[in-house]
Amino acid sequence: MVEGFPGRGRYSQPTVLLSGSRRTLLQEVSMQLFGERAVDGDGVVIATSRGDPALVGRLLAENVEAFDPGRIALVDCCDGTCGSSPPTDYLWDVRSPLAFDRFEAGVESARRTFTDRGVDRLHFMFDTLTTQFRLASDPEAVLQHADDLAMSLGAEDGLMVFAVDPATVTAEERERLRHLFDVSVEVRGESDDVELRWTGLVGGSDGWVPLADAGIRYEPLQASLG
Repeated sequence: MVEGFPGRGRYSQPTVLLSGSRRTLLQEVSMQLFGERAVDGDGVVIATSRGDPALVGRLLAENVEAFDPGRIALVDCCDGTCGSSPPTDYLWDVRSPLAFDRFEAGVESARRTFTDRGVDRLHFMFDTLTTQFRLASDPEAVLQHADDLAMSLGAEDGLMVFAVDPATVTAEERERLRHLFDVSVEVRGESDDVELRWTGLVGGSDGWVPLADAGIRYEPLQASLG
C-alpha cells in the first residue's frame, strides 16, 4: 500500500489523512506506514496538539527502526510543556494549538535544522488536527493551516501523515480535507482486528479491508498513549 503513495503534484511528497475515533489506533497505523516507507538516514518532524510529544517521539524511535533519536524533531503546540524527557534535543515549544504562525515557524525551523545537518529526506506526523478543529472558531483556518504545513516541508519522497477524528468535523470539512491529501484512509477496529478503507489510490479499496491485506503489517506499539 505504501508503494502506492505517489506525489500528486500539489505537494512534493505523498500525503495521507488518517481518520478514526481511536487516537492510539491512528498512531499505531501511522508508525506502520512510516516503518514501511522510511530508510536509515531519514528524519522526522512530529507535531502534536494533544498529550505528551516526548512520548510520541520515544514511540517513534522505539517502533520505527529507521528513525534515530538524533533525527527526530518535536513541535509541541499543546497548552503546556513536555510531560517527560524527550528523546531528542530538537524541541520547539509553541504552547497553543491555535498559534498557527508559531506552529508553522517551529516546523520550518526543524526542517532547516535537519537540512543543515545533511538529512536529505524528511517525514512529517501531525497528531492531531482534532484538537484544532475542536478549539478553532473558524474551521477554514485549520484547513488552511494543514495546507500550509504540507506546502512548507516539501521533502521529496518523504511521507506526511495527518490524523483527525471525523466526529469533530462536518461532512463538508471532511470532504475538503480529503481533497488536500493524496490518500484518505479511514481506520477502525482494535488489537488484531484493524480494518482500513481508503480513497485516492489507484485501485483503492471497495470497502473495509483487513490491515494485513492492505500490505501493512500490524504490530501494537510498545507503550500506550492513552
